[in-house]
Amino acid sequence: RSSSSSNIMTSSMRRSSSMASAPQIDDDGFVSVTRDSFKKVGSKTNLVSPSPSSTKPKVSTSSLHRALSQPMMASNDNIPESPFDRRKVAAKFGVPPPLPSMNETKASTNGSKPAANPDECSKKIQSILKEYFVGGDTDDAVLSVDELVQPSVDGALERGAKVIEGATFLAMEGKPDEVKKMLTIMTRSVQEGKIPSNSIQPGFQDPLEFLADIEIDAPLAGKHLAMIVAECLKLKALELSFLKDAPEEFKNGKPAIFACQVLKHRGGEDASDEELQVIEALMTEADKKEFDSAKAMWDVKKA
Repeated sequence: RSSSSSNIMTSSMRRSSSMASAPQIDDDGFVSVTRDSFKKVGSKTNLVSPSPSSTKPKVSTSSLHRALSQPMMASNDNIPESPFDRRKVAAKFGVPPPLPSMNETKASTNGSKPAANPDECSKKIQSILKEYFVGGDTDDAVLSVDELVQPSVDGALERGAKVIEGATFLAMEGKPDEVKKMLTIMTRSVQEGKIPSNSIQPGFQDPLEFLADIEIDAPLAGKHLAMIVAECLKLKALELSFLKDAPEEFKNGKPAIFACQVLKHRGGEDASDEELQVIEALMTEADKKEFDSAKAMWDVKKA
């Protein structure tokens, strides 16, 4: 009995298989494909063993892109936290980069970087100049000044003043050849508009105020400062009369002698009547006892 049952089931399966595999012709004469045919094709493909490459997990680019676009929270794991790291990850997996953050958008609008705090500019310009003293790449140094001051961004006047201040302090205590190199960068930066010309005068206020103190350890500080101010006169970015508005600490020293040094380093022309008036206004009581007039003082000091 079991044998006959088995035969019946086998013959039944063959009939159902033959019926499923028999082609069906529709009214238009086309062969219609049944759902069982798809199952057969699918079962055949399932018999093929997967290749080693197909066993690797696939990364969903849409999911990865959403993850990269979300702001990452600080943690102790190795997940990149900055938007720049996220771009590297995006590039590695071949997905579009995440949208820029608000800070990045401001940076791209204002320049290559966010504007520096004016208080930081004094130290940063000294680092730029020290590197220039060694490397001597003038174009690179001027570009660094431009990126530091960002003359087209609000606050450029304050940043420019701090750049002048920091560069001047460094040159006052430096060597004569370093002063010349500093002047090379400052001159180009002013001529090319990297440093606003109206930031020069406020940038000299602190160097003038502390000149006497610096000269204790750096006796050539006054001479170096006079060279720097003279260069600004040549650039028409400054007039000698600004010394009359200098800090009182400067006026309590030897301001008239300093003014004569500036005019001497400028060279090329004699002191004008307006400049002689500045010298006269800066003369101390000791100067007036030694010289009858500003002209007499200038004639001696220019020799």
